Amino acid sequence: MGAFKVCFLILACNLLLNLPVLSQLHDYTWVLGYAGGSLSPDRDTFGLSILNFENEQLSITDNQIGEVDFLSNNVSYSDSNGQLQFYFNGKGVYGPDHELASGGENWFTGNFSLGWDEPQAGIALPFPQSDNLSVLIDSEAEFISIDGIPELISPKLFYSLISQEGEYEVEVILRKELLLEDTLDFGKLSACRPANGR
Repeated sequence: MGAFKVCFLILACNLLLNLPVLSQLHDYTWVLGYAGGSLSPDRDTFGLSILNFENEQLSITDNQIGEVDFLSNNVSYSDSNGQLQFYFNGKGVYGPDHELASGGENWFTGNFSLGWDEPQAGIALPFPQSDNLSVLIDSEAEFISIDGIPELISPKLFYSLISQEGEYEVEVILRKELLLEDTLDFGKLSACRPANGR
């Protein structure tokens, strides 16, 4: 076997065996649904659904405790082990115990009553070189008039720093700092990590 083939085989084996180590699992747990708790009538099927993709298998858990209402805005964030760290619906930041995080209440401050409820209006990303910090980036929609025509935009993009020290100790340690002020199309926040990991 030639030297090139041996090097290629060693490289391929290293990459395949280390893929699980390289993955970050920040999207392994999703929280979806309407609302449970006092917001859900007795004996109904409403409530939160928790989707977990651990070990590449989907498991769905019904949760009637959490009272979060997800209409369109939905951010779920897991730690590097795939365990739910927090979730966000545009109105508040909630911990894995389905309670409001410290500093996560009364999030929406805009003038348009449903300005918190826009699809893809938030995204959570890991904070560089930290196991317990993450960044929440979100926007709020507002109506403006462009040439006499009402348009729905997101005039501001905010960032917040979320910390989780213990299993349920979630805290917003930096809240809604202005990241960008411009005439942005509402929603449509997304991110990707380049193949080179930077």
